[in-house]
Amino acid sequence: MDDQWIDKDAALISPDAKFRHDLAQALQDSHERQRVQRQLYGSAPSAQRGQALFWRLLGALGLLALVFSLGFYVGQQSHKLRGYVD
Repeated sequence: MDDQWIDKDAALISPDAKFRHDLAQALQDSHERQRVQRQLYGSAPSAQRGQALFWRLLGALGLLALVFSLGFYVGQQSHKLRGYVD
């Protein structure tokens, strides 16, 4: 493990066991708080707004594609009725 703490010719100081333990404990506490907040309040409001915007854009693009495809179909039918057959 000491090999990973050597950078070129200068040996770096390895964190002691207490620091690593405190850091791991702080990370666990932070994750636990975030989990509880998600359970109480749901997902973040900004994420919900982003999802709503995504679905609105997807719906608008779908509607636009439907309008253009219907316009193309009607145009093709119009050409057939007028005798402009390929």
